[in-house]
Amino acid sequence: MAVTPLSLQPGLALQQGLQTVFTAPGGTTVVTSGVAANSADSITTLSVSVTRAGGQAVFLIPARQVATMGTDLLPELSGLVLNKGDVLSAGGAGLQLVLNGYSLS
Repeated sequence: MAVTPLSLQPGLALQQGLQTVFTAPGGTTVVTSGVAANSADSITTLSVSVTRAGGQAVFLIPARQVATMGTDLLPELSGLVLNKGDVLSAGGAGLQLVLNGYSLS
């Protein structure tokens, strides 16, 4: 079995509403870390959900405030296992999002 480190989301400016930030390809993908950074002049609310292939969205982070010039390390995502077709979505106007992980094949 091969373990391949991945930049699941190398960097994305989030919008207010939920948007797809990562879709799991074939095999198994594990999220190891992530960061949401707020460089805006005001507090911004972050939301993150996972939608399992063929399922409905489940909020992992329903609404977390990220302070001005602050970061959130997204501990809820650490160790999250994603299978083919699973989708991570996030929203938070002005936040910058980075996700790291690995794939198993």
